[in-house]
Amino acid sequence: MNRFTPGPWQMKQSKKAGDQQEDCIIYTRDEGIAIHIAETFQYQNDSLNSANGISIANAHLIAAAPELLEACKTFVAWFDYISNYQNECLGKSLKEAEKNWGEMNDPSPDVNIMKQAITKAKGGE
Repeated sequence: MNRFTPGPWQMKQSKKAGDQQEDCIIYTRDEGIAIHIAETFQYQNDSLNSANGISIANAHLIAAAPELLEACKTFVAWFDYISNYQNECLGKSLKEAEKNWGEMNDPSPDVNIMKQAITKAKGGE
């Protein structure tokens, strides 16, 4: 299994005086030490990227990757749970199915976590 630096990851824009590019640095912190994850560049004279903010948008998406992965894993677990529940209940009475539903450990996805990950990926806080 591939390993990656655990989140949360953060994105910071920086522009040095006299520099012709704006950098976006994606990083995290471990015990107060910054750990570099990735970097995107947006050159001032690059009309495609500077006009559309593509580099900055990419940096936001990269920074949100750990949260998006967790949101996807949570949703898949919930989906599998619902699918298994439906398969188990086929052929059972509704009353028995409702009784079993209450006894099962429901891993419903936290939609707020998913919404936060999407907002972060789109550049919001």
